[in-house]
Amino acid sequence: MADDTDHSKYSPYPLSKIQADVPLPGDLYIFLNGHYVKYKELGDSFPGSKFDLFLAKGVNQVYFMADEFKHIQSELNNLVEENFEEMVVKVGEENRDLLVKKEKIREALFEVFGEVELNSANVEMLQNMGKGYIEELSKKTNIAAVIAKLYQLSEILADHSINVGNLSMFFAMLVGNGDKGFLEEIYLGSLLHDYGKLKIPSNILDNPNSPTFSKAIQDHPTKGASMVKKIKGVGPNVICIIEQHHEQFNGRGYPKSLIAGDIHPMARIVSVANIYDNVLTENKIKKEAEAHKIAIKFVEYDRGKHFDPQLMPRIIDGLKLAFGNFYR
Repeated sequence: MADDTDHSKYSPYPLSKIQADVPLPGDLYIFLNGHYVKYKELGDSFPGSKFDLFLAKGVNQVYFMADEFKHIQSELNNLVEENFEEMVVKVGEENRDLLVKKEKIREALFEVFGEVELNSANVEMLQNMGKGYIEELSKKTNIAAVIAKLYQLSEILADHSINVGNLSMFFAMLVGNGDKGFLEEIYLGSLLHDYGKLKIPSNILDNPNSPTFSKAIQDHPTKGASMVKKIKGVGPNVICIIEQHHEQFNGRGYPKSLIAGDIHPMARIVSVANIYDNVLTENKIKKEAEAHKIAIKFVEYDRGKHFDPQLMPRIIDGLKLAFGNFYR
């Protein structure tokens, strides 16, 4: 692999704007341990499965050769624009402003996740972006349809976090919690719910069959909550969401095996959204409509194991209306 240390030879480009699994218009470099290292060559693609690994290592931008950058940047920006316009077609021109806000939040998450440590400025940025996004979403007359159109199947943590945020707000409104303050907290908690998982060292993630891996996964909600708790301005509800999003109604979840009413009401909602999106990702090779039907059936037949049974009738009906085109 090529290796260099001359900063003038390279130009940065945001990792968030690299299209996953799409041929690259030039050789792509990363900056690690004081050196520029060639990671992909012209015509290769950047695999979606590697984005989170890069962010976990503190890499939120990549590099191209400076003497080729003008052309490469133009090509990359064209790909970004084409992808955005395809999404506009999907969500409708009337939702363009909402989509712009969603994409800005996605870029901000790459920045936040790529930092070595969480800081107050970045969290405040997410809070403010979330408020603007919720304000725009609240103007829509058919929020279920809008949420469904905004959905984007992806294995990248930033996309998963936004999906969980959208679903959690939708579920909250379905069960009668449409207050903006409630929605803002549940959205921020959703965006940061897996922050602790992102900070698990890569050498542990590379060994999924080891006891160390299992313990790290069990501990990631507590670890994430402890890191976010240090940030001024983040309320206790957000911390509870992060710490409890893997608790189960029957007491068999983690990290504390909380049961039923001991689980924070917001965390109970986020838990459904988190598992729903995870089931979708597990079935991403299937057609999108089929993947949603599988995910709907999974939560529908839960029978009070993972989820609060009092929440589920309205949530299931909402999911069927938004994604399944059928009713309970």
